[in-house]
Amino acid sequence: MLLTRSRNGLPKQACLIEGEKRMKDQLLEETEKRAVAKIVGQMIPESAEHGLPAANDPAILEVVFERLQQMGERFRRDFAITLAKFGGVEAVADSKYSELTGLLTELQKGESATSLDLITATCQAYYEDRRVMTTIGREVRPPFPVGNAMPDGDWSVLDEVKDRDPIYRQC
Repeated sequence: MLLTRSRNGLPKQACLIEGEKRMKDQLLEETEKRAVAKIVGQMIPESAEHGLPAANDPAILEVVFERLQQMGERFRRDFAITLAKFGGVEAVADSKYSELTGLLTELQKGESATSLDLITATCQAYYEDRRVMTTIGREVRPPFPVGNAMPDGDWSVLDEVKDRDPIYRQC
Protein backbone atom coordinates (compact mmCIF):
# COMPACT_ATOMS: atom_id res chain seq x y z
CA MET A 1 0.00 0.00 0.00
CA LEU A 2 1.37 3.35 -1.04
CA LEU A 3 1.14 6.09 1.58
CA THR A 4 0.59 9.47 -0.03
CA ARG A 5 2.00 12.56 1.56
CA SER A 6 0.90 16.17 1.58
CA ARG A 7 3.01 19.23 0.80
CA ASN A 8 4.35 19.40 4.34
CA GLY A 9 5.48 15.77 4.20
CA LEU A 10 2.96 14.38 6.68
CA PRO A 11 0.74 11.48 5.70
CA LYS A 12 -2.65 12.76 4.45
CA GLN A 13 -4.54 11.21 7.36
CA ALA A 14 -2.31 13.14 9.77
CA CYS A 15 -3.02 16.34 7.84
CA LEU A 16 -6.75 15.83 8.21
CA ILE A 17 -6.39 15.42 11.95
CA GLU A 18 -4.11 18.45 12.10
CA GLY A 19 -6.68 20.44 10.07
CA GLU A 20 -9.47 19.38 12.42
CA LYS A 21 -7.34 20.50 15.38
CA ARG A 22 -6.81 23.89 13.73
CA MET A 23 -10.56 24.30 13.21
CA LYS A 24 -11.18 23.39 16.85
CA ASP A 25 -8.57 25.95 17.95
CA GLN A 26 -10.49 28.66 16.10
CA LEU A 27 -13.66 28.11 18.12
CA LEU A 28 -14.26 30.41 21.06
CA GLU A 29 -14.34 28.69 24.43
CA GLU A 30 -17.31 29.14 26.77
CA THR A 31 -15.39 31.53 29.03
CA GLU A 32 -14.43 33.66 26.02
CA LYS A 33 -18.04 33.67 24.84
CA ARG A 34 -19.25 34.82 28.27
CA ALA A 35 -16.64 37.61 28.28
CA VAL A 36 -17.60 38.73 24.76
CA ALA A 37 -21.30 38.68 25.72
CA LYS A 38 -20.60 40.79 28.80
CA ILE A 39 -18.58 43.34 26.80
CA VAL A 40 -20.91 43.69 23.80
CA GLY A 41 -23.91 43.97 26.11
CA GLN A 42 -22.30 47.10 27.50
CA MET A 43 -21.22 48.39 24.10
CA ILE A 44 -24.81 48.41 22.82
CA PRO A 45 -27.23 48.13 25.74
CA GLU A 46 -30.93 47.36 25.41
CA SER A 47 -33.26 50.30 24.80
CA ALA A 48 -36.73 49.63 26.20
CA GLU A 49 -37.77 53.11 25.10
CA HIS A 50 -37.10 52.33 21.44
CA GLY A 51 -37.73 48.58 21.63
CA LEU A 52 -34.18 47.70 20.61
CA PRO A 53 -32.35 44.62 21.89
CA ALA A 54 -28.89 44.74 23.42
CA ALA A 55 -25.96 43.45 21.39
CA ASN A 56 -25.77 40.46 23.74
CA ASP A 57 -29.22 39.27 22.65
CA PRO A 58 -28.81 35.55 21.81
CA ALA A 59 -29.65 35.94 18.10
CA ILE A 60 -27.24 38.84 17.62
CA LEU A 61 -24.58 37.29 19.81
CA GLU A 62 -24.54 34.12 17.71
CA VAL A 63 -23.62 36.20 14.64
CA VAL A 64 -20.94 38.06 16.63
CA PHE A 65 -19.42 34.70 17.66
CA GLU A 66 -19.42 33.46 14.06
CA ARG A 67 -17.57 36.57 12.89
CA LEU A 68 -15.03 36.42 15.69
CA GLN A 69 -14.43 32.71 15.10
CA GLN A 70 -13.65 33.48 11.45
CA MET A 71 -10.79 35.66 12.71
CA GLY A 72 -9.38 32.56 14.37
CA GLU A 73 -6.44 32.29 16.70
CA ARG A 74 -5.28 35.89 16.18
CA PHE A 75 -8.43 37.27 17.80
CA ARG A 76 -8.30 34.77 20.67
CA ARG A 77 -4.65 35.63 21.39
CA ASP A 78 -5.18 39.41 21.21
CA PHE A 79 -8.40 39.15 23.24
CA ALA A 80 -6.58 37.26 25.99
CA ILE A 81 -3.73 39.81 26.01
CA THR A 82 -6.16 42.75 26.22
CA LEU A 83 -8.22 41.15 28.99
CA ALA A 84 -5.08 40.16 30.94
CA LYS A 85 -4.76 43.82 31.96
CA PHE A 86 -8.17 43.48 33.62
CA GLY A 87 -7.70 40.15 35.40
CA GLY A 88 -8.00 37.80 32.43
CA VAL A 89 -10.81 36.32 30.36
CA GLU A 90 -12.39 34.43 33.24
CA ALA A 91 -12.38 37.47 35.54
CA VAL A 92 -14.09 39.61 32.89
CA ALA A 93 -16.62 36.86 32.13
CA ASP A 94 -17.53 36.64 35.83
CA SER A 95 -17.44 40.38 36.58
CA LYS A 96 -20.35 42.72 37.14
CA TYR A 97 -21.16 45.27 34.46
CA SER A 98 -20.09 48.12 36.75
CA GLU A 99 -16.58 46.62 36.92
CA LEU A 100 -16.08 46.86 33.14
CA THR A 101 -15.68 50.63 32.79
CA GLY A 102 -11.87 50.50 32.50
CA LEU A 103 -12.00 47.75 29.90
CA LEU A 104 -14.70 49.51 27.90
CA THR A 105 -12.68 52.74 27.95
CA GLU A 106 -9.65 50.81 26.70
CA LEU A 107 -11.66 49.20 23.89
CA GLN A 108 -13.31 52.49 22.97
CA LYS A 109 -9.91 54.03 22.23
CA GLY A 110 -9.67 51.60 19.31
CA GLU A 111 -5.91 51.26 19.64
CA SER A 112 -5.79 47.47 19.55
CA ALA A 113 -6.74 44.92 16.93
CA THR A 114 -9.01 43.33 19.53
CA SER A 115 -11.09 46.46 19.98
CA LEU A 116 -11.44 47.02 16.24
CA ASP A 117 -12.38 43.38 15.62
CA LEU A 118 -14.88 43.33 18.47
CA ILE A 119 -16.48 46.66 17.55
CA THR A 120 -16.71 45.74 13.86
CA ALA A 121 -18.17 42.28 14.47
CA THR A 122 -20.67 43.66 16.99
CA CYS A 123 -21.89 46.57 14.87
CA GLN A 124 -22.20 44.43 11.73
CA ALA A 125 -24.18 41.74 13.57
CA TYR A 126 -26.37 44.30 15.36
CA TYR A 127 -27.36 46.24 12.25
CA GLU A 128 -28.11 43.05 10.32
CA ASP A 129 -30.74 42.04 12.89
CA ARG A 130 -34.31 42.26 11.58
CA ARG A 131 -35.65 43.87 14.79
CA VAL A 132 -33.03 46.62 14.73
CA MET A 133 -33.51 47.41 11.04
CA THR A 134 -37.30 47.55 11.42
CA THR A 135 -37.10 49.80 14.49
CA ILE A 136 -34.79 52.31 12.79
CA GLY A 137 -37.09 52.41 9.77
CA ARG A 138 -34.94 50.57 7.25
CA GLU A 139 -36.03 47.81 4.92
CA VAL A 140 -34.80 44.41 6.01
CA ARG A 141 -32.78 43.59 2.92
CA PRO A 142 -29.26 43.97 1.64
CA PRO A 143 -28.59 47.36 0.02
CA PHE A 144 -27.68 45.70 -3.27
CA PRO A 145 -28.72 44.73 -5.94
CA VAL A 146 -31.80 46.94 -5.44
CA GLY A 147 -29.83 49.79 -3.88
CA ASN A 148 -31.22 52.85 -2.19
CA ALA A 149 -32.75 55.61 -4.30
CA MET A 150 -31.02 58.95 -3.74
CA PRO A 151 -31.85 62.16 -5.62
CA ASP A 152 -28.86 63.53 -7.54
CA GLY A 153 -27.23 66.55 -5.94
CA ASP A 154 -29.74 66.72 -3.05
CA TRP A 155 -27.54 67.06 0.02
CA SER A 156 -30.55 67.72 2.24
CA VAL A 157 -30.87 63.95 2.76
CA LEU A 158 -27.95 64.31 5.20
CA ASP A 159 -29.58 67.10 7.25
CA GLU A 160 -31.21 64.65 9.63
CA VAL A 161 -27.85 63.03 10.35
CA LYS A 162 -26.02 66.35 10.73
CA ASP A 163 -28.67 67.83 13.03
CA ARG A 164 -29.05 64.94 15.46
CA ASP A 165 -27.32 64.71 18.81
CA PRO A 166 -24.24 62.51 19.11
CA ILE A 167 -25.15 58.82 19.20
CA TYR A 168 -22.07 57.76 21.13
CA ARG A 169 -21.26 57.85 24.81
CA GLN A 170 -18.91 60.67 25.90
CA CYS A 171 -15.78 59.59 27.79
